Amino acid sequence: MLQMVIFFLLGACILLPVKLWSQDFYQGKTVRIINYSKPGDSYDAWARLMARHMPRYVPGNPAMIVENLPGAGGLVAVNEVYNRAKPDGLTLLFPPRHFAVPQLVGEKNVKYDVAKFIYIGSADSEPYILGIRAKHLVKSLGDLRRAAEPVRCASTGKGATSYDFLALLNWAGFKIRIVSGYASKGEQLLAFERGEVDCVPGTYSGSFIPPVERGDIKPLVQMGAKIFADVPEIPDVEMSSDAKMLFRIFSSPLKAGRPIVGPPGIPAERVQILRHAFEKAIRDPDLAGEAKKQQLEPAPLSAEEVAKIQKDIVTQPEKIARTYKEALEVK
Repeated sequence: MLQMVIFFLLGACILLPVKLWSQDFYQGKTVRIINYSKPGDSYDAWARLMARHMPRYVPGNPAMIVENLPGAGGLVAVNEVYNRAKPDGLTLLFPPRHFAVPQLVGEKNVKYDVAKFIYIGSADSEPYILGIRAKHLVKSLGDLRRAAEPVRCASTGKGATSYDFLALLNWAGFKIRIVSGYASKGEQLLAFERGEVDCVPGTYSGSFIPPVERGDIKPLVQMGAKIFADVPEIPDVEMSSDAKMLFRIFSSPLKAGRPIVGPPGIPAERVQILRHAFEKAIRDPDLAGEAKKQQLEPAPLSAEEVAKIQKDIVTQPEKIARTYKEALEVK
């Protein structure tokens, strides 16, 4: 009996420091949140909201800072975190919501595996629209299909959600000319104001809302969360069965919103701490109040929900992956 008691006490002494070490790990530390986009867009706004509100729900109340690492439609940031960040729970990433697609189509610069990231959660799930200049001759998707000349539409560049969306529309027979090189939604809207482009795709949030409400931009089509009663949704648009299939794949990450992930290998107890902090922060009234001022609205998903959506994309059959890749190769 005495031996059993001694064995139990020794075990408790071994386990207790591990628990305490895990809880106290973040004290005095700094957590980096790497954001794939430039400052000023909705991704950046969400990253900074989380950096301000998550720390108080992490034992030890660490500092959190946002580092912007744009480039290659998000591949620069995603590759960096996957391959170089230490798996210690001190580096998180806001990747583009469609970061599984480059892996699906075999993009040569992909140096990561979506299935191996550690998923923390997702901050929101917003409607995605294609907006066109209200005074443009194109007033509907039918007009866009029949247009004599392609309509100039803004995008960040290959690998970006905006580029993939426009490329898929182009492949499906709609007359679009992609104008790349605008690093953020703010730059795309400035290009719209300067007359460099006549249409802009993107999530209906933040800086995209005012020009629509003013009547400068008219939504032509919407995906994800339905917000406009009189604007068609992609599933209702007349197009081939192959095109509908590709748009179903494209639309699934929209449901995943803006994922927050960490590099593979973070210790399980720190993953639990980060997920708990995210879940508490995203439901914090103070965060909701700040988000509302920036025309953002929390609509969180759990780590498990986001992981399933992203992993389902990269496990599509080879034939579908090949067709998707062909669709993204805009002539």
